[in-house]
Amino acid sequence: MTDKEIIFDIINEYVNGVDTYHNNGSMWFIFTDDRKWVIELTKEGTLWYNFYFFQDCFKYLSLDVVENQHYITEWVEDTIQNGVKKTYKHPYRTNIMVEETIENVIKETNWRKVDNHPTYVDHVINSSHHETKQTLVV
Repeated sequence: MTDKEIIFDIINEYVNGVDTYHNNGSMWFIFTDDRKWVIELTKEGTLWYNFYFFQDCFKYLSLDVVENQHYITEWVEDTIQNGVKKTYKHPYRTNIMVEETIENVIKETNWRKVDNHPTYVDHVINSSHHETKQTLVV
């Protein structure tokens, strides 16, 4: 098994049972009952990920999240869509809202150091199209 396959298996185990939400053009993975978000993928192709969630995933391999965020981008690419163009860190961006459905590829990947953003997560949960819990398989 390659490092990438091991990392993907760990991420898949962690997101087992996640709910998918579509809100204002973004797609979110959120654990509804826990109000814990995993990723947000915007229609512009920006992937936001929950730093603390992936830090927990990567601790088993002693990997730094930001230095290895390309694995997160690749996992999302393999799980949701194809066509990653570039990945880089943008640590100062905090929130983004978009208006239309996701049609583009991932153009950049950013992290948020917010373990749980209850007000915003509640907004997404309460005002979004919701898909049932799923097991993601890469």
